[in-house]
Amino acid sequence: KDPANLRVRWKYHCETGEPLFDCFDPVIDLSPGARALANDPRLRAVLEDLHGDRVHLFKDSVTYKLGGAFGEPPHWNFFAWSGFPRSFTTAVIAIDGASAENGCIEVFPGAHAQGGLAEHGGILDALPDEVLGGVAPVALDLAPGDVAFFGAFMPHRSDTNRTDSSRRHLFFSYNADRDGGEQRAPYYEAFDRFRRAAYGMQVRREPYFR
Repeated sequence: KDPANLRVRWKYHCETGEPLFDCFDPVIDLSPGARALANDPRLRAVLEDLHGDRVHLFKDSVTYKLGGAFGEPPHWNFFAWSGFPRSFTTAVIAIDGASAENGCIEVFPGAHAQGGLAEHGGILDALPDEVLGGVAPVALDLAPGDVAFFGAFMPHRSDTNRTDSSRRHLFFSYNADRDGGEQRAPYYEAFDRFRRAAYGMQVRREPYFR
């Protein structure tokens, strides 16, 4: 849990400003349990039914969202990198229950039909209000073990965790076979270059991956 480690990310406490550990990305090489879930045939069956095609794991992470941690503004998961799969679909598995009190994910159904973020050059900027067009958010109130699915263009957000407990979720994202096939390794190579540039402005030591 080192700020210079490209695998980890941090948030800040909403009242004290204290740095809070938030995420391992990727995670399946650290956790056999996470790896087994990412490859679970029941999970893949749902994704393959959605896409009408075989799917490949593209990205994996676990977020902790500790008590007091800020949430995320509305954004899409689509990066405007050349070749980024438009079929990118995320399965969110709740380890802890999610509610309004601990900052559950909220999605904006229908707003996903507006397309991608090509003009943003690969950066996940917060979405302006006009993109959401007054669409009412739907809270993903998840019990432990529940799974929710949404695509790369589905706007979503989360609020601050106002409790004293974590709101841990696993995030597994997949792409359809016809949409580039196996891409996890090249994605993380590109993502690490992106993070090295970003982290270089935040930490005094050379970023590394472990």
